[in-house]
Amino acid sequence: MPALKEKAISLLGSVTFGFGASAGAGTATAFIVPTGKIARATHITVFRTTNNLASAVTAVNFGSFYNNGAATSLASMTATTNTMTIWSSAIGNQASAGQAWTIQSSSGAGAVSATFNVWGFLDNT
Repeated sequence: MPALKEKAISLLGSVTFGFGASAGAGTATAFIVPTGKIARATHITVFRTTNNLASAVTAVNFGSFYNNGAATSLASMTATTNTMTIWSSAIGNQASAGQAWTIQSSSGAGAVSATFNVWGFLDNT
């Protein structure tokens, strides 16, 4: 029986990413595409922030695999109870087997973190 991730939109990976001033720019891996598969992400949820993201983070991006690498502002996440869904608004490339699907930030200005869940599906190469 095929895995559910190949037949339905499901959680592909999750990572908690810190935007600390000492860390500054950084990258965190949410998941690595399995051998013989490609990954197609449909949306990303951001939640479980440890503080106000508006003053701590300029923007994040998810590489060429999502929204064609365009930066996404998290400035509207001003409370630790906020949840944000980032829908794909541009053409992105599929991630091939063995490639890491990452969360990237070009800057950080405070000791704050958030959890990023990447949703989508796997397909055969």
